[in-house]
Amino acid sequence: MADESTPGAFWRGLRLLAVDGTCWDVADTEANRAAFGRPGNGRGTRRSAFVQVRMAALVEIGSHAVLDAELAGRRTGEVTLVGRLPRSCGPGQLVLADREFLGVPLWRAFTATGADLLWPAPDTRRPPSPRRAPGHHGFHPGFGRRTSPT
Repeated sequence: MADESTPGAFWRGLRLLAVDGTCWDVADTEANRAAFGRPGNGRGTRRSAFVQVRMAALVEIGSHAVLDAELAGRRTGEVTLVGRLPRSCGPGQLVLADREFLGVPLWRAFTATGADLLWPAPDTRRPPSPRRAPGHHGFHPGFGRRTSPT
């Protein structure tokens, strides 16, 4: 594990972590086929040449240490696997993710641990504007745009 002197490991006192997923080919053995399955290849009922494993991991950014991971076959989505990783999060951490992981249940699961999150949202998805006091004009801190009174 990194300490505060490790370059890129902390930002403003928060340990920097990231969640992401990947897939890779594994040996075509009976045990691997039973455990992970073989994904389709987009050409009807045919299957790909290799058994494939999907992994979602929680990684410490400064050291690249994998703190937690979930493995499954390709039929299990990354969001499902990442949803199992909050068990390894807690206060004093800033968890980064890409926009694929946007969703209220996942957000709530991670924030319930006390971790802080930095997850971008696509421009097409905006939460509803908060209600403002009458006559309030101001900056909406979550989006970086000035807003007009409602």
